[in-house]
Amino acid sequence: MNNEITHGIIQKPNLKCPVQFWHYVPTNLEKYLFIIILSKGVHNHPAPPPVKTPVSILNDLKDIIYNEDILDLTAHKLLSRVPLPQLHLSLNNLSKLDALIASKKRAEHPYRQNIYGVAYLLMKQSNNKNPYIRTIRLLNNGQYLILCGYKQQIEGLRKSKYIEIDMSFKRVHGPINEWEICAYSIGCILADEHRGQALELGQYLNQKYPIYSPTEHLEYIYKICTVHFKRNIRNKASVSKEIKKKMYSILQAKSQNEIIEILNNLEKYWVQDKKQNWILAALSSAFTKMIHNIWINTPFTTNASESAHATINRTGRNLSLIAAIQRSADFDSHQWSTAMTYEKTNVQDSY
Repeated sequence: MNNEITHGIIQKPNLKCPVQFWHYVPTNLEKYLFIIILSKGVHNHPAPPPVKTPVSILNDLKDIIYNEDILDLTAHKLLSRVPLPQLHLSLNNLSKLDALIASKKRAEHPYRQNIYGVAYLLMKQSNNKNPYIRTIRLLNNGQYLILCGYKQQIEGLRKSKYIEIDMSFKRVHGPINEWEICAYSIGCILADEHRGQALELGQYLNQKYPIYSPTEHLEYIYKICTVHFKRNIRNKASVSKEIKKKMYSILQAKSQNEIIEILNNLEKYWVQDKKQNWILAALSSAFTKMIHNIWINTPFTTNASESAHATINRTGRNLSLIAAIQRSADFDSHQWSTAMTYEKTNVQDSY
């Protein structure tokens, strides 16, 4: 009233429930294990909601949760698989389910599912003859590196002729990046056109083998995926088709003079990035210091590693660090078994 808002008052009727209860307890309860409860009257209020879960159903629910993959289990995921409210209406409460799931997660992973949890798993598997988590390296800049792989995979990597490396797209939740390596029976390293990653590789090789500078190492071992190279050119909206054709022609040029002439006729902003020996060596046989047979007999695209991304992503994305590692362990074990079966029996994993 009068343009003013006042708080209302909800008046509850002071109605006392008229129902009365009588309890009859035997004098010798140890002998007669029954209590009689009698009620008289009619309730004048609604029945209380069934919020309390019976003990027997609660125990069954715990068994269901413990048999699930607890790493990334949530109440919504559990309800999508098991119609729990049909067991008892109290299980319609998601908070109750979340509490039970969280209790199980704390029991299995007391240090949570981050780097501390991974360190805990690394210590637990100390007696394992073939652990999947091989080592954890803490870097001076606050970053860390976790190397995973079974013994047979590491041995296969050591004997491989070339490898493809690429970074998976957000399979792990948060700022953690995951690298995947596809190894083939190391003459070269094939990667996408990521400048920072290539230079980091060169610096690592220079620390191990200082006979060459970081970029000189890349001239002997590094190849750039031609699909990524062409895609980056294709996505340059401000560049004309004629200029793009000249950029593409670098891959087909047969001599250094021919490539230099092409670069001199291109736009300066693009040339300054590409006119470096280690980049040209990663794109053209005219500049590479790689053994010729290795250059021509190893792939020019990272299609294998790109397809590996799609395959491993079927095990889940946006996972916790431990969930991603354990899913990878199961995946790698299956892939290795599949490859060994094919080598021994010639039975492929698909048609």
